[in-house]
Amino acid sequence: MIPIAVGIYLAAQKGDVFRSHPSLAAAALKHLGISERSQFGEFYMKYQGAFISPNDEPELLDIVALVIPAIPDQTEHIQSVYGIPVHYLALTTDESEGMYLYDKSSEAVLDVNFEEIPSLRQGTHTARWKDFNSFLISYFS
Repeated sequence: MIPIAVGIYLAAQKGDVFRSHPSLAAAALKHLGISERSQFGEFYMKYQGAFISPNDEPELLDIVALVIPAIPDQTEHIQSVYGIPVHYLALTTDESEGMYLYDKSSEAVLDVNFEEIPSLRQGTHTARWKDFNSFLISYFS
């Protein structure tokens, strides 16, 4: 279930934040191997972005590649450029000093700076948020 505070925040935003073509999101989730019923899946089935945090946070990408970059192509980019393991998805671009990554296997979200990429590859980098909803609450609060 999407956190209530996140839903309230997004409903108050200008523009069309509600997903107009959920079938495109469903196809993207399937391609990435993520359940529509996961926290990640529920969010992207309902909302379309990219998303801007009220805090000074990097832009949160959308899952559908109508706007580039989107999560699928940014993930492909970080995997080829930085050797990021395949079970991570890029939630943000790598244009700042790091990026947010979603771990498909644990559903946790990591905050990774460039100097921490070796520990990420070795599997020793710890998650900043235990699950996607915890990340969303922090990102949109």
